[in-house]
Amino acid sequence: MNRHRVLLFGDALALLLFLVIGEIQHDLLGAPDLVLKVILQFGAFGAAWWAMAWALGALTIQTPFVTWPFLGRSLLAWLFAAPAGVVLRAILLNQAAIVMPFVIAATGFGGLILLGWRVVYALAQTLLDRRLRPSAADSR
Repeated sequence: MNRHRVLLFGDALALLLFLVIGEIQHDLLGAPDLVLKVILQFGAFGAAWWAMAWALGALTIQTPFVTWPFLGRSLLAWLFAAPAGVVLRAILLNQAAIVMPFVIAATGFGGLILLGWRVVYALAQTLLDRRLRPSAADSR
């Protein structure tokens, strides 16, 4: 699996984890429309995330991997994507109002999960690059 696929797959899993934990926290796992609601929310947050990540370069993986710019672009993209995802979610779920505490919680908690995944990804890529890159001693 190439680096981009791993990154996109991990982003999708992180977003799904964020949404499922939200449903658990609000005792909504028994709701009859749970699957449809999670799919709509995933569509909203996923569309916002991947649009902003693409536009702001958070999907770009440099070779060799450069950690801090990657994480900075990821943070910036999430800070734009989270509120956009909340708005899209409200539209898709036909909600008349968006409460500010939800925007803050979604930005903070969703960012913790998504950016936490991306920190793990960045560490793995950095270690992989170091292992694959010949050292100065090897070139003599």
